[in-house]
Amino acid sequence: MVQYSTGVLTAEHINDECCKPPLSQRELEGIFLSILKREMRNG
Repeated sequence: MVQYSTGVLTAEHINDECCKPPLSQRELEGIFLSILKREMRNG
């Protein structure tokens, strides 16, 4: 399982490199937490 801090850093890197313009920190955290919750439910 990926640690939360590693996942956040990865999400921030993808946001900086791939999203033009980058998402706000709030939007990025919301997406990340949504994915994390789904992964926890579905294993």
